[in-house]
Amino acid sequence: MPQGSEGKAHFVIDKNGKVRGSLGCNRFSTTAEISGRTIDFGEITTTRMMCSGPEMKLETELYEVFGGSATYELRHRGLTLTTADGKGFAAVAKAPAAKS
Repeated sequence: MPQGSEGKAHFVIDKNGKVRGSLGCNRFSTTAEISGRTIDFGEITTTRMMCSGPEMKLETELYEVFGGSATYELRHRGLTLTTADGKGFAAVAKAPAAKS
């Protein structure tokens, strides 16, 4: 990920295959269909705010991953997504909120 963009993006894939989150600046949503080791993402929709610097570069890179198909690897709390052209990212699941 681009320097200075750490912690800017997040996403959730729910049990029904709906994906939503932030690409670093804009919110987005899409769908995910999982088959074997591949995730096929549906049409992506986003808000249209202007971003600058590392957030715009991050957003462009993530848009490319969420805009098509990617292979995935799950390891403990980590998820790695990689497109056919080698682009991708690794994400770590956020710890569950403590119950009060």
